[in-house]
Amino acid sequence: MFERFTDRARRVLVLAQEEARLLDHPMIGSEHILLGLIAEGRGVAATVLGEAGVDLERAREEVDRHVGRIGRSHVESPPFTPRAKKALENALRTALSMRHAYIGTEHLLLGVLEEEDSVVRLVLDALKTDADDLRQRVVEALAGGLPASRQDAEEDRRLRIHVLEGLLRGVELYSEIAEAAAHCTNRAEAIETLMRLPFGFSEEQADNVLDLTVASVTDERRRRLGDELATLLSEPPGASANE
Repeated sequence: MFERFTDRARRVLVLAQEEARLLDHPMIGSEHILLGLIAEGRGVAATVLGEAGVDLERAREEVDRHVGRIGRSHVESPPFTPRAKKALENALRTALSMRHAYIGTEHLLLGVLEEEDSVVRLVLDALKTDADDLRQRVVEALAGGLPASRQDAEEDRRLRIHVLEGLLRGVELYSEIAEAAAHCTNRAEAIETLMRLPFGFSEEQADNVLDLTVASVTDERRRRLGDELATLLSEPPGASANE
C-alpha cells in the first residue's frame, strides 16, 4: 500500500510519528495522522483544514487533553494503532474508488474522517469543525483539480528525484554512513552528521538514507533505484498530474 503514497503523504506519516513522540504517546493513532496532515502545511488536506480554521497548536492541545500523557514507546518507530491502520485502509479504498493511482494527503484526510467514534472526531468537535463540511471541501478541491495541479505534481517529482539521487549515493557510501551513524545517539544527530561534510546530504536525503539496511544495499536495489530515477528524469514536467 505504501508504494502508492505520494512523497507528501509519506511526509505526513513521518510528522504523525513526530507528533506522537512530542505528546509522549507510544503508538501512532489516527489523531496523530490528523496532526501530521495539518503540520505538513502545503498539501490538499492542509489547505482544506486551514481554510476550515483548524489550527495545529489548538488541535495538538485537544489531542493531548483527550488522550493524555501515556508514556512514549522505547522503540524508534512507534507502531500504528488498529484505528490508524483502519484509517490508512480507508484512504487506500477511497483512492481506488476515485480511480486515483496514488494516495495523497486528501485521501488520508478522508480516511481519518470515516471513523465516527474517534479522538479525531472529538478534536474536530472541540474546534467547532464539522467532519461532513471537511469532506465536502475535499471533494470540491478534487473537482477543482487542486491535487492534480501541474505545479504540485512537478514539486513532488523534483523531490522524488532529489531523494533517489541521495539513495543511490547512499548505497555507494553505505559502509561509511553506517560507521558515522553508529557514533550518533539518536536519529536527529545522525541526520545532522550526514548533512555535514564529507557526506553533504540534504535533510530529506539523509532521512531516507538512514533507512537503508545491509539487506537493501544490493545490485538489484541499485538497479531499481536507477531505473526509477531515469523514468522520472525522462517524464515531461507535470506529467503525473494527469493520472
